[in-house]
Amino acid sequence: MKHLDTISIPKNKLNTQESEIQYSFPFKSRISFLPLIEKIKNTIHQSGINGDFWKGLINTVESIPELMQPIDDESVIKKHRFLIDALLSSVFSFAGNNTEIKATGSPFGFDILYATPIFKEILSMENGIPQITNYDPVQLNEKKLSIAYSTILKQIYGVEASLMQTFLFTIPDRKTKLNRHYHIEINPDFARVIPTKPIKPFSPQELSELQKKLLNPDEIRHDIDPNYFEFQGLSMIQAVDITEPTVLSLLKDELLKKEALQSVRHFRKLESSLKDMFRLPDLKLGLVAFNPNQNTYENASPAIWNSFITQDSREVCSMDLNGCIYDQSVRQNQPIVIEDLTALDHIGEIEQCILQKNIKNILVSPLMDNGEIIGMLELGSPNPGDLNSYSIPKLEDIIPLFTNAVKRKLEDISTEVEVIKQKEFTAIHPTVAWKFNQAAFNLKKKREMGIEAEIEPIIFEDVYPLFGQSDIRGSSQERNNSIQKDLTEQLDLSKNVIQVIQNKTQLPLLDEILFRIKKHELHIQEGVNAGDEVSILDFIKNEIETLFEYFKDVDPEIHQSIQHYQQSLDPTLKIIYKQRKAFEQSLTKINEKVSTYLDFEEARAQKMFPHYFEKYKTDGVEYNIYIGESMLKDRKFNPIYLENMRLWQLEIMCNIALKTEKLKPFLPIPLSTTQLILVHSSPLSIRFRQDEKQFDVDGAYNIRYEIVKKRIDKAYIKGTKERLTQPGKIAIVYTRDKEIEEYKKHIEFLQYKGLLESEIEYLELEELQGASGLKAIRVRVHLPAEESTVAIQNYTLPENDTKHFEPLVG
Repeated sequence: MKHLDTISIPKNKLNTQESEIQYSFPFKSRISFLPLIEKIKNTIHQSGINGDFWKGLINTVESIPELMQPIDDESVIKKHRFLIDALLSSVFSFAGNNTEIKATGSPFGFDILYATPIFKEILSMENGIPQITNYDPVQLNEKKLSIAYSTILKQIYGVEASLMQTFLFTIPDRKTKLNRHYHIEINPDFARVIPTKPIKPFSPQELSELQKKLLNPDEIRHDIDPNYFEFQGLSMIQAVDITEPTVLSLLKDELLKKEALQSVRHFRKLESSLKDMFRLPDLKLGLVAFNPNQNTYENASPAIWNSFITQDSREVCSMDLNGCIYDQSVRQNQPIVIEDLTALDHIGEIEQCILQKNIKNILVSPLMDNGEIIGMLELGSPNPGDLNSYSIPKLEDIIPLFTNAVKRKLEDISTEVEVIKQKEFTAIHPTVAWKFNQAAFNLKKKREMGIEAEIEPIIFEDVYPLFGQSDIRGSSQERNNSIQKDLTEQLDLSKNVIQVIQNKTQLPLLDEILFRIKKHELHIQEGVNAGDEVSILDFIKNEIETLFEYFKDVDPEIHQSIQHYQQSLDPTLKIIYKQRKAFEQSLTKINEKVSTYLDFEEARAQKMFPHYFEKYKTDGVEYNIYIGESMLKDRKFNPIYLENMRLWQLEIMCNIALKTEKLKPFLPIPLSTTQLILVHSSPLSIRFRQDEKQFDVDGAYNIRYEIVKKRIDKAYIKGTKERLTQPGKIAIVYTRDKEIEEYKKHIEFLQYKGLLESEIEYLELEELQGASGLKAIRVRVHLPAEESTVAIQNYTLPENDTKHFEPLVG
């Protein structure tokens, strides 16, 4: 049994009520392994797996009295570390130990018992306590209290009140010193609520009222006294890196400020955010504006914009740029990168100017407004290869921000109200901009009257949500397959070189290396686990390629063999990167196709009736739509507009399935997509969250909608191992039968138009955590035979599909 990484527990920290990091958290909390043991037993019983190992382990643990009761003494943990490691292996996946940012400790505590290596690396640990300084302890405590009270309502009073609260932290990277941003979630699934005094009974009406107060825990404290309960068990802590979207939001905030491009301090903040996004501590930012009247490029703000090709107020005639990277970028209207300026065949005056500023690696992108060039964005580094072709996709959302900022600076038309609005909020959707303008104007008036005030809450009541998702089927497996093929090829190339060296030198040590290469090959033939890629590449880089350096001059045949190996590697990454590159290119092309189409159709839908729209790109594209009268300043809403939006949504999902299918012949890897729609017929309220700079549902009553949204794409058909979402089909999820009647009419219409096949599947779904009673209908998209290049097959999860990747429980 492989041991988990262990973090020593400081004395007197096992009782988290005494930990300073708890602040005013009022509940007593103690470590106990009983809930975890119970979960393991239930998992073995329900899944029917061979549980001999776990039964033996549990019998051993249950024979030790001090492990079968709450633990307050750190020596107990140290004494039985091996057994505790084995227990926790059921919730910690060793396959993900090098990639998952996870830890466990006492319920609702930040005194860490166990953590993955990357968790320890990211959160600087001191005596087992994460060293986090930039957070609001009051807000942190309130969110923990909300989770604690929801756990009490669920376990003690039988009220389904699961509540996930996210904590946002910014933590400097140890190596680069650049800021990384994380969501941190505390999951109390392995914690048990223990009443310490007779509990107070509540009527169903009272319980309903308590459930509504979950996001305001101080109101519940009067009804549920923390002194009457104790938490025993474990909390799982998981962090997710959200640096890119957070930095993008910060960039939006900064570039929307009037002074963003008017002072060195603000310009350096922009540069710092870009360093965080690209993970390059030596990155430099430059901007150059185009003056159409003079046909010149110039610094609009001397000594501030830091352009690579201008000196203070010096102008550069556009003719001087002929043939250089700036000229190519403008002509092609796309970003261009040069990985090493010193390696160019011809170094002209412009290149000399850039090199004099110690920039050897450069990426430039045109800033276009209505088809006209208004400036250039410059990114540079003294290190060749820091910026490469893989850096360009990150500019997709950045370029419009800098374009608008440069345009605003050149026009200089911002007003004080706009400054307040842009400072308080991130980029605002046009449909709801009036609400933000109103809030900014009200704040401005209060400040002019000498009143200390904050921006008023932005809430829209009685709006109808629409959610859709176009996902890449089996993206995780495809990514693993591509890694497997690249690693296998590099190991095979390495083996060929070692065999040539062995034939010339007859060293026994080389036989051992050949044995280890074969061992790695056999291992990854069974599947690639998280961490395999890093360990195998470390083996190749640190042991095999080190030998190559020594033997390359020993014999001409050996030299030729090593040269062939090196020429086979990716010139930038110095590894075999063929299949992974093909996968990433395929995924990117699909997402760009779907995203571009959504943007086009969404602009058309706005003309039908204004609404709020936002989309996100991961291994697919998902989007949220909110529509209702409260979002509009002076227009009436009628249910016909909601019905129209639902028909529009269903039709565009059909078209997305068609477009992504037609794209397959042009992809390096023919990935398939699945389409999902979630129906929610009741209106709800949404609130603009200042801390996350986005809209979210408001009130505990509406939390279930968010829970279903996050989990439904993994749903299975009840009583089967078949995933609900399937390539070539539209899945529509609902709860109440009356919700689907409207969609039946829309489906019939789209069948008449030839977009959908005639057969409709009526399905029940397996229960999801926090959501039960879900149903779905599923209908196949009509793919014309001459356009369909790959047969669509139902995707059924094999029984051993996740054995190398998933923990036993959790």
